[in-house]
Amino acid sequence: AADEELMAKFEEAKVDPEKEYTVEVYLEVTPKGYSSADKVVTLEITPMARLAEFKDGVNTPVDGTEATISNFKADDGKEILITVKLPAGFATDADVANIYVKHGSEFIAPEDDASKDSITFKASSFSEYQVVLDSRSVTVSFDGGEHTVSLKPSNIGGLIQDPAPTQDGKTFSGWALTESATSAKYAGNTLTEAIFSQMVEDAKGAEGNLITLNLYPVFTSGGGSSNPGGSSSKPTTPTKPTNPTQFVDVPAGAYYTDAVKWAVEKGITTGMTDTTFAPNADCTRAQMVTFLWRAAGSPKAEGENPFTDVAAGAYYYDAVLWAVSKGITKGTSDTTFTPDDIVSRAQTVTFLHRYAGAPEASGNSFTDVTAGSYYEGAVDWAVAEGVTQGTSDTTFSPDADCVRAQIVTFLYRYMVK
Repeated sequence: AADEELMAKFEEAKVDPEKEYTVEVYLEVTPKGYSSADKVVTLEITPMARLAEFKDGVNTPVDGTEATISNFKADDGKEILITVKLPAGFATDADVANIYVKHGSEFIAPEDDASKDSITFKASSFSEYQVVLDSRSVTVSFDGGEHTVSLKPSNIGGLIQDPAPTQDGKTFSGWALTESATSAKYAGNTLTEAIFSQMVEDAKGAEGNLITLNLYPVFTSGGGSSNPGGSSSKPTTPTKPTNPTQFVDVPAGAYYTDAVKWAVEKGITTGMTDTTFAPNADCTRAQMVTFLWRAAGSPKAEGENPFTDVAAGAYYYDAVLWAVSKGITKGTSDTTFTPDDIVSRAQTVTFLHRYAGAPEASGNSFTDVTAGSYYEGAVDWAVAEGVTQGTSDTTFSPDADCVRAQIVTFLYRYMVK
């Protein structure tokens, strides 16, 4: 659906009915800050559109028709190349291999043509990005040196080892630094930013020189999962996924693999195609409440529809009415729900928190969670329940877009684990 601001500007534009016009869609890259000391360039990437006169194969923009596109995203599976000119002195030729683009908890390696003067990187969603210099790396070996890999910031979000170790009748819980350890120092098999930072610290030997970390798998007896308690609306007999649908873009051992399998098996969501799930595709507000509604058993909706943008017959109609009746959402205004807006991390944990009955919790240490914000209590609860650990040790990134993989993982961690 077209944005109201965009349509209003087009309607107000003084155009000649005898001329031919087109709509140009483009990305506006705005520098927001540069710390020469920390070597961080902050950028805001905003999807825009404008009216342009088309004549003799050339587009001439019509002044005053520029407007943001709030729901713009790249087609599923596609990425957009963005080129950024770097400030003088940001990097040397020797630094180029250590330049990354940070988006939320993701570190994106630039394209091969990167230089100290400019970089090009791939993006599929649009918000704040940071170009950073990060020379951290750590070499790890597994099971006494049988297999050794070097981990860098670009590996964050991936696997520590592919595949995760297995042991008959036991559950893999993570990695330890000694063979006889009974508890994991690095939980799970996904390299989070927090785990990577801890590994780098643990690998510092004499005079700060890096040594190789020897990692050993830790297993716990039995394959069941514990139930941390919570709302009575949580399933009382959680089950692990069995005979799941397999997708080519859901690798074994990814942080969201079990969650996707569970969500598909329970009918909470399906793939984008028979063979793809699109884990990194943005999730809308309509999709989020629909996932939650299905996880709750698709209860019959009650009450009147207060929203002019939620049409009877829409796939999310019952889900939205149910969410309103349960106090999970009040919409974005008294008369709008804005179903096609991308749901943020703050909104996602808030929906889950309200579904759980809004239990009290405290103790998050995130610097970007404002005291008194509508989502502060939800973030406290989500951390306490193990639903999320944030995007780093000190940040939650409340305004960052939530993707399909994150949504089903949050649900899975609350409903099952």
